[in-house]
Amino acid sequence: MDLNIHGLYGKRNRAVNDTVAWAYSWNGERAIDYKGDEYQYSWDSQQEGGPTLAKINRKVASIRSGLSYSMNNHHKILINHVYSGIDREDSDALRSVLENTFKGTRDLYKNIYSLTYDLTAFDEKLNANLFGKYYHQKTISIDPAIEEDSNGNDIIVDEIVSSNNKHEGYGFALSYAIIPNITLLASAEKAIRLPDETEVFGNDGDNVVANPSIGPELSQNYNLGLRLGMFNIKNHEFTISSNVFTRNIKDRIGLPIETSLNVDDELILYVNQGNAKSKGIDAQLNYTYNNNLGLNFNISHFKLTTESASGTEFDIPNTPFFTMTGGLRYSFKDVIQKTHD
Repeated sequence: MDLNIHGLYGKRNRAVNDTVAWAYSWNGERAIDYKGDEYQYSWDSQQEGGPTLAKINRKVASIRSGLSYSMNNHHKILINHVYSGIDREDSDALRSVLENTFKGTRDLYKNIYSLTYDLTAFDEKLNANLFGKYYHQKTISIDPAIEEDSNGNDIIVDEIVSSNNKHEGYGFALSYAIIPNITLLASAEKAIRLPDETEVFGNDGDNVVANPSIGPELSQNYNLGLRLGMFNIKNHEFTISSNVFTRNIKDRIGLPIETSLNVDDELILYVNQGNAKSKGIDAQLNYTYNNNLGLNFNISHFKLTTESASGTEFDIPNTPFFTMTGGLRYSFKDVIQKTHD
């Protein structure tokens, strides 16, 4: 039986100072209008939200724990838990003294539990696991607001917006070595992506507006792949793998799809775009020479589509459908001192 626990606690603070109304070009000079005059933004700041001396102070914590129990060489049970929490305070020195008497708070707490059964069989040719997950995320947003009481006096009241999301996920993954250097891989999962802090609470420094009503993204994912290798030819070692996949996504999280009504809006709001479908293929090469030179290369191509209100399918914009990545390394050994056996 093995037990592992990893935790962290820290603080992340951010200040946003934006009090200048002048418009600037990309090269840092004052922008010129069609009359040749320097001009200012009507909202008196670089961001559309107006002048601000905002401070965002965060206390962050995360704990990952895992318990595994091997019944024998073929069967293993794993239990895992991930907790993450963010306590955030927002303030702005340009607000009134009364408004700054009480600071706005943003709290996000996330718990993910998983139970996995792992199987190794047929002389270790087959590796399979079956898993289930439980997701729980709670968000609380509290903002002080000024209202008048029955006597006409200004009072501070708390505007509270909260959400409590609970979801279940499950799936399986398996690999089978057809022959020693050819392995078939397959997996399927009902996956959940919980919205993060920026998507829920926004971020003044990035022009992101809060959306406390945003919901989780749910998807059904299917993968089928083939791995060739590792092959050894003298001092050369390489592995080639490929994978085809499909994703059926519900309530995808992203930016609103641009229309003629919002194309000029400088503020960013993350929303649940609706349902989407994704299909694609990716491939990867890993190569090593003499255990010193290493090369890896990955290529991916997929389609990501959704449907309009009339039922017409179209590509979701601002998404890289074709990507390539690569890495190269070289290791120098025994530079200072040779290793002795």
